[in-house]
Amino acid sequence: THSAVARGARRRAQAGDGALELVEQLGAEESRFPVLWNLWYVSFTRADYAAALASAERLMATASQGGDRQLSMEGHHALWPTLTSMGRPLQALAHLRDGLALYSPEEDAAQRFMYGGHDPGVCAHIHGALASWLAGLPERALREREEALRLARRIDHPFTAAMMLFYTATVLYLCGERDRAGEDFERCHELAQEYAFLRWIDLSAIPRQLRSGAQVDAGALAQMRRWLESTRTPSWHLATSACALAELFTDAGRAAEAAQLVRSFGERSLAHCLGPELLRREAELLHAQPSDHAAAEVRFRMAMELARQQDSPAHELRAATGLARLLAAQGRATEARALLAPIHDAFTEGRDMKDLGAARAVLASVGAG
Repeated sequence: THSAVARGARRRAQAGDGALELVEQLGAEESRFPVLWNLWYVSFTRADYAAALASAERLMATASQGGDRQLSMEGHHALWPTLTSMGRPLQALAHLRDGLALYSPEEDAAQRFMYGGHDPGVCAHIHGALASWLAGLPERALREREEALRLARRIDHPFTAAMMLFYTATVLYLCGERDRAGEDFERCHELAQEYAFLRWIDLSAIPRQLRSGAQVDAGALAQMRRWLESTRTPSWHLATSACALAELFTDAGRAAEAAQLVRSFGERSLAHCLGPELLRREAELLHAQPSDHAAAEVRFRMAMELARQQDSPAHELRAATGLARLLAAQGRATEARALLAPIHDAFTEGRDMKDLGAARAVLASVGAG
C-alpha cells in the first residue's frame, strides 16, 4: 500500500503542476490558493521538506495579500507541520499560535474536506504536542495532546481521529510511555482499517506491536523489516516505525540487527525531526556491544550536534545522557558531568518526566546529585 500512496503522490504532483498552469492561463485567481496548498501537501507527504517549506511560504504570502481569515489559517496550517517535521519546533509553535487564533471548529468545518482531509485545529494541537516535546517542553506537549483528544472527540471526524491517534501515540512514545503509545497506535490501526485509510494503516502497523502482550515472532520481524526497507519516503513518520522495530529486535535478543536497521534507515535521511533519535538509538545499541564503544561515542556526539542544529533540547538531553553514561563507565566522570549538567539544568519543566529522571540518575552516579 505504501508504493500505491507514493504513486498517487507523484500523480497528484503532476496534476497539480498542470492545474497551476491552467490557473495562470485562465486568470482563475480564486483557484490559485487551493492548487498551491495541494502542491505543498504533495511535497510534504513525500518528505521533501525543503520544497514543502518553499511552497508553504508562498502560500502564506498569497494568503496575506487577500486578508482572508480562512486562507491565512491554512497558510499557517501548511507551515506548522513543515517546520515541525524539519526540526524547527520554536518556529512551528509560533505558526501554531497564530493559526489557532484564526480557527473556529464550527465555521471551519468545511476546511476538513478541502485541505488535507482533516481538521486544522486538531492538526495544530497534535503538531503542538510534538513541537513542544522537541522544544524541551514535555508538560506542554502532554497538555496539547489532551487538547487534541478533546477536540477530536468534539468534531467526530474519522480521518482526523486516525491522524490524531498516530501523533498522540508518537508523543507518548517519545515521553517513554511505550505501552500507552502501543495502545494508541493499535487504536489508530483499527480505525484506519475500518475506514481504509491506507496511510495510517501503513504507519501504525509496526509501532502498534509495542503494546503490552503483543506477540511478534521471527517471521513477523522479518516481514516488517522487509516492508520498512522497501519504503521510498524516509519521513519522520516512518522513522517512528524504524525506532519501534529496533526495539522489537532488541526485545528478541538481536541488538546488532537493531543497530544495523536504524543505521540503514538513517543513512537514507536524517533531515527530519527524528534524525537525532535515530542516531541516539544506534549509539545506545552500539554501547551495549563491548567492541563498539568508540563508534557509540561518535554517534552520540553526532546526535547531540544535530539536536543543537534543530534547536531540540529534548533530543540533546537524551543523547547527552547516553554519552555521559558511556563516559562514566570509562572512568571519565568529570567529563560526563560537565557535558550533561548544563543541558539538564536548562529544562524549566517536566522534572517528573523519564528523560530528566534518567539524566539525574547519571549525574548522581558521577557525583553531581
